[in-house]
Amino acid sequence: MAAGFTVVDSGCCQELGEIITCLPLVEPCDDRDEYGRLPCMHPTQAANLVLAQRAFNGTPDHVYPVNLQQLVARL
Repeated sequence: MAAGFTVVDSGCCQELGEIITCLPLVEPCDDRDEYGRLPCMHPTQAANLVLAQRAFNGTPDHVYPVNLQQLVARL
């Protein structure tokens, strides 16, 4: 599965008819670290952490030509 997430094809928020969204004051599912995204393609906190780590110290197959750590070292 992508980056260790077990659910990547759906979000973990409550369904309201045909609309799947995170409603105000409603907790998302308990196992939200297993989800790669929330509805409408918003990444979860766990997915944002993976993206941030890859941007900071990722390899050229994820960040090109340099990652943020390499960029700062050049300053």
